[in-house]
Formats: sequence, structure tokens, C-alpha cells
Amino acid sequence: GWAPCEGALSDGGKVIVINTETDVEYTGFIERGQTPDYRVIEVAGASHLPVALVDFRAVGAPDQNPVDALPVFRAALTNLQGWLNGIEPPPSTYITLKEGDAGELLGDPFKEAERDAEGNALGGVRLPQLPTTLENGTMAGAPLGTYKGLAPDFKDRNFYFLLSGTFTPFPQEKLRTLYPSHAAYVSAVSLAAKDLVAKRYILQ
Repeated sequence: GWAPCEGALSDGGKVIVINTETDVEYTGFIERGQTPDYRVIEVAGASHLPVALVDFRAVGAPDQNPVDALPVFRAALTNLQGWLNGIEPPPSTYITLKEGDAGELLGDPFKEAERDAEGNALGGVRLPQLPTTLENGTMAGAPLGTYKGLAPDFKDRNFYFLLSGTFTPFPQEKLRTLYPSHAAYVSAVSLAAKDLVAKRYILQ
């Protein structure tokens, strides 16, 4: 069997937990906490089993979430190395979950993310495929659709497909409205990426 870590460790070791949206909703919210030695980084819009890790799109899960959280893992490793040398890592950051008691998914605790009008999760580290508001009020990020961490249609049929999430693309007309030019799209992605680098959630 397996079980999530219930919050911060107490042995003085340095720990940075990385949870995708999949993991946060499906038991991972139990691992939240921040102490002088413990951080939790939650990645909105990313699945536990993205296309880059294992591609299920041609074998039964055509809507698999393509977003890879690996850039956040790379930065976390760098931040952990720095932490051991006295450089504080970025603070814990959490996906916003619906209030109330946890539900149940396949016998384990489950809490659904709060979502924006397009169905994307709120809060957490927001890679450039999600919209985000920068500290100066500027909008950044360039979503091409709705990215979810779990694919609940598979919960009683295929556990791995469940963990691969879903991606539902926006209609072409909506994309043309959001990004009237290639430059507009690139600018939105670039702004989001630069903000994440500045906050040390991804590397240059």
C-alpha cells in the first residue's frame, strides 16, 4: 500500500514536496505545510502522467493532459541544493481547493480544485499554459484550452488514465480572440515564463 506524508517532517531535514494538480486533488493536499525545513510546491494544470512521460493518446486516452511539470522539479532540485547552503527556497504555494470536507476517490481522500471560468485550477505554480496575474496587475500566460489533473471518466476502468488528466482545447474562434497575432501569444508566454524564473519556480 501507499500513503501520503501527513505534513511537515520533524527530523530537521530539508524537504521540498512537488505535487501536480493530480496529486493535490487526490490525497496530496494532506501534505501541505511550511516550516523552516519544509516546502510544498503545487503545479496547477499539470497531471501526474503527462504525455511526455507516457503517451496514452493513441491507446485509449486521446484527451490526455500534455503539460509536463518537469521544469518545476528541476528548479526545486536547484533550490534544494541552495537551501543546504543557506539560501532560502521560494515559499510554499498551493492550488485553491473547494472548501468543506474531503470527499473520496477510490477509497482515498479527494478535494476538487476551484476553477476559473474556463475550467482551469486557481492558485499554485502557474506554468505559461495557464493565465496568471502578475504583481503589477498585468495578465500573462497563454492557455490553449482547459487542463485538468485527473480524468474522472476512467476512475473505474483505468487507474493510469485517471492520473493522466485531460486537455480540452478552446475553439479556434476563441483562440483567435485571445491571440490576434503570433506575437501576442509569444508575449503572453514570455511574460509568464519570466515571472516564474524571477520567483525561482522554474530555471532560466
